[in-house]
Amino acid sequence: MAKAIIVLIVLLAIVLAIRFVFQKSLNREAVDNNAQEQIIGGDKDEGGCLVGAGYSWCELKQKCLRIWEEPCIDSGVQSRVEAYLKEHISELSPEKEVLGGKFYITQFHFIDDQHVDVDYEDGHIALSASVLFTVDGEEVTIQKFSLTSSNGSSPENAGNSNIAIVELTRLFAAKYQADPSNIVIQINDDRGTYLRGNVKFSLDEQATGGYFLARMVNGQYEIVVDGNGQIDCALVTDFPSDMVQDCSVR
Repeated sequence: MAKAIIVLIVLLAIVLAIRFVFQKSLNREAVDNNAQEQIIGGDKDEGGCLVGAGYSWCELKQKCLRIWEEPCIDSGVQSRVEAYLKEHISELSPEKEVLGGKFYITQFHFIDDQHVDVDYEDGHIALSASVLFTVDGEEVTIQKFSLTSSNGSSPENAGNSNIAIVELTRLFAAKYQADPSNIVIQINDDRGTYLRGNVKFSLDEQATGGYFLARMVNGQYEIVVDGNGQIDCALVTDFPSDMVQDCSVR
């Protein structure tokens, strides 16, 4: 009888110890959550969503959400807009495909039920646009299609950048006896007369490429240097210094 009582006491002590540890863990989690909320910021919108964490109230879905993770738009409307833009992106774009490429959309970013940002390319040039749309039943109408960037350039320089891409593609194809349809040019810094960017000789997104520096002489582009190693400062003495600050003296 005494042994049974001792065993019972031991079991009870174990249960109480487990309960204590579990309760302490819950209290710590509550404190951590509260601290995290204070770090993020306690401001909430009219729907009770934590603004500091990037949440906003979506009346349509009746919940808090981050619009870059889940847009506040009906899924059916979203699907119709995406399908329409995929089908009509070439005719909507103020910039046209180059070197025989065909535009395709790489990313949608819905802001709300009337605005979406799209990224698209043709394998040679990459562009971004802001789109204003309306949906009436099954019919999608594009109210405004505004180019926001082209290969890292502003809309004002997009046309010049695309001309440069065409010319540089031709030059690289001639220099390396490569198929121009497989050459991908990315302009990262466009100073008009001077250009810097990356070049790949494959349409594979995982393929590696190299840098290039080019300039315009007498109205014609020329490749000054390209590769994967250090840039020889002696070859780029006339380039803006902040454009080639990573060059090395040999």
